[in-house]
Amino acid sequence: MKGDEEVLRPKALLFTLRIWSMDENTHAPRWRVRLQNVQSGEVHYCSDGKALIALLDELLIEFLKNEKQR
Repeated sequence: MKGDEEVLRPKALLFTLRIWSMDENTHAPRWRVRLQNVQSGEVHYCSDGKALIALLDELLIEFLKNEKQR
C-alpha cells in the first residue's frame, strides 16, 4: 500500500516560533529564540537571528535528505 504511506508522510515542516528580548540592563536588548517542531515536539533554542536561520537551513537540509531516502 505504497499510496497510503505517501499520504501519511508529512510534506511540510511545521514549527512554533517564540522570540523574546532579554533586557540585561544594556543599551541594546539581547534576543532569544525558541523553535519547536510541532510534529515531533523537538525544541531548539537560539541566541540570535543568524543562529535561527542557520538552524532552519540545517533542519530543511535534513528533511529533504530524509525525503529522498524514502
